[in-house]
Amino acid sequence: MPKPIERGVLSPVQLAAVAPAEQPSAGRILHAHEMTDGDFYATSDMPEIRSRSLSATDLDGFELLPEQLR
Repeated sequence: MPKPIERGVLSPVQLAAVAPAEQPSAGRILHAHEMTDGDFYATSDMPEIRSRSLSATDLDGFELLPEQLR
């Protein structure tokens, strides 16, 4: 059976925000800002979660395409 991405149900996207690894239940509170050379810096919505550098792969995600699922 083909995988969902092979069937076109999931499309690769670059996320604009991610959850911090040390506190994933906080949700996507790290907002990515593109810097030079494809690097990213994420600013946090919560003072207790520090802002940090991210790589492009940290922002890899998938978008569900409902029409393809149907």
